[in-house]
Amino acid sequence: MLSVSNLRAEVEGKEILKGLSLEVPAGEVHAIMGPNGAGKSTLSYVLTGREGYEVTGGAATLDGEDLLSLAPYERAAKGVFLSFQYPLEIPGVPALTFIRTALNAQRKARGEAEITAPEFLKLARAKAADLKIDFDMLKRAPQRRLFRR
Repeated sequence: MLSVSNLRAEVEGKEILKGLSLEVPAGEVHAIMGPNGAGKSTLSYVLTGREGYEVTGGAATLDGEDLLSLAPYERAAKGVFLSFQYPLEIPGVPALTFIRTALNAQRKARGEAEITAPEFLKLARAKAADLKIDFDMLKRAPQRRLFRR
């Protein structure tokens, strides 16, 4: 469970979060909505440990552990991180290679053995089917685009 209690935070000396409290039970998905400037991004940055965002009060815990005392990479290993809204292409790195590397980093952080390539492909096929994603799209290497006038 993610629990945020009376969280106060500022950036560049300006208070953005002014006593925010919320609880997100394990297994639930919640959407945080609001107008520009309400603090949605600031909350995300504070919880993930982004540099330049100072917590001035309150607490945030993940499964009872003080989230704010963890380094950003430790928070990420526990599943608290920001994903790309519009992922950049990394030339020469196929999506499946990138995803397997990320998964194995998470497994290592949890003290688990790395997933082998055959095990990963089986898992990726199953997840792609669950999400109705064409598995062949995941096997593609990024395409270099050349533009000519």
